[in-house]
Amino acid sequence: MLKKTIPFLFIGLLLMFFIWRWLSSFTPEIQKIKKDLAADLSLQGITLKQGKDGQIIRELTAKRANYSEEKKEIFLDEPGIVYYVGQDRKKLNIFAPQGKVNQQKDEAELWPQVTAFYEDISLRANRARYKGKLKKIFLDGPVEARKGFDASQGGNASTSLSNHGMVLKAKKAVINLETETIEAVGGVNAIFGRTLP
Repeated sequence: MLKKTIPFLFIGLLLMFFIWRWLSSFTPEIQKIKKDLAADLSLQGITLKQGKDGQIIRELTAKRANYSEEKKEIFLDEPGIVYYVGQDRKKLNIFAPQGKVNQQKDEAELWPQVTAFYEDISLRANRARYKGKLKKIFLDGPVEARKGFDASQGGNASTSLSNHGMVLKAKKAVINLETETIEAVGGVNAIFGRTLP
């Protein structure tokens, strides 16, 4: 009788070994799921639109978002925000690799390598902080603003800046969404026309 049960015992142990190895092959995927579950809510490919009086005032898109109930913030991967500015609703587009939004405070923050576009003006900064109560975006530097830059010329600023163009560099800048102005602060340097270094 022992001779008949030994093969079944061996087969059972072998089967258990293969099942254990098969389940352990999912460990990286399980770790990824655990990481996602650390957030209260995790989303892929999101778009959030916020409006007032029947008009969209801003749109947020992101490749991925994680919501933290504790902090009441949405953490974003590859966010892009479009603000509709002024009576004629011109678009101010802002992009960055990372960001976060706090809807209760009406605030957003994007970092690093922030790029923004408004009509023929392009901006670059290390960090952008939107304060909804003030209707302003604070840019931390170094900040570079270009007006009249024609990217179709191959990106060489010295040859593609129009006669009416400008490059402005500063430590910080503030975009006022109500007045449609940009105020540069600290170490401001401006270059006009074709005299770029």
